[in-house]
Amino acid sequence: MATIPRRIRAALLSAAFAAPASATPFEATLSMRFGPLGIVSFAGSGSGTSTPHGVTLPSGVFSGTGMAAAATPFARMTAFSVNLTGQRAGALQRTRFRPGLHGPIRIDGSLLVKGTVLGNSLTVLAFPLYTTHFWGSTPGYEIGIGVGPILRFSGGPSGSRYVVVYPGVWRESRVGVSSVTKMATYHVASGMRASMVVESTYRTDAFYTGEDSRTPGGLGRILLVSPTAVTMNVTGQSVRFVMENTLTIQFTPEPGTLLLVGGGAAALGALGWRRRRPQAPIG
Repeated sequence: MATIPRRIRAALLSAAFAAPASATPFEATLSMRFGPLGIVSFAGSGSGTSTPHGVTLPSGVFSGTGMAAAATPFARMTAFSVNLTGQRAGALQRTRFRPGLHGPIRIDGSLLVKGTVLGNSLTVLAFPLYTTHFWGSTPGYEIGIGVGPILRFSGGPSGSRYVVVYPGVWRESRVGVSSVTKMATYHVASGMRASMVVESTYRTDAFYTGEDSRTPGGLGRILLVSPTAVTMNVTGQSVRFVMENTLTIQFTPEPGTLLLVGGGAAALGALGWRRRRPQAPIG
């Protein structure tokens, strides 16, 4: 009976279950939901590295412009648009004290919020997705979606219009955003206001969790979250809500790797079949 030498069997097993090459193709989606308004999404692809302990992405995966209209206006906001001018290379990692993948990925561009003020439709907010805080003429810390930490804009008479953004780095682990404003709408059961809808607001917390469902070799899907708290007072109503940012990455093997794995698996299957096949008696 023909057998496959041990060293060849070991090579086939190694090829079948090896980690992906240093440059692994991926498909990615970046989604942003600005409070209760719609979702703006961007799709991209490239080649990065994916290992159990870290992930790196190249620059230029996402770009373009997207807009979402509000199904129900919130605080007189009617729509928002995102203009992505680029995305820088980024790295995510695990550490001994922080086992979930985490790290900054810089996204360049701007976000504009449309709304109505005194019956006029206009852009009520416009702020960059990334900037740098300066100490005098010296750049200080980085600020932005997927980077952190606090970004404040103000304008209008006596600073009556303002927005404070509290972004953070991308995370696979669970992360919470506190003191989010929720709208509660209900009907009065009886009395003079029985036919009226009454609205009230209250503060609560919101939690978001990513996911890493890759194989031990680094292939598969990663879901990262970077929920961003936004405090606004642009139309005389102060609200605090979450800008939900998600980044989904799907790593896939190279076509050559698939052929190698398939060939290795077929060879191993043939070896097992040969060993199980009854042998004809000799002589």
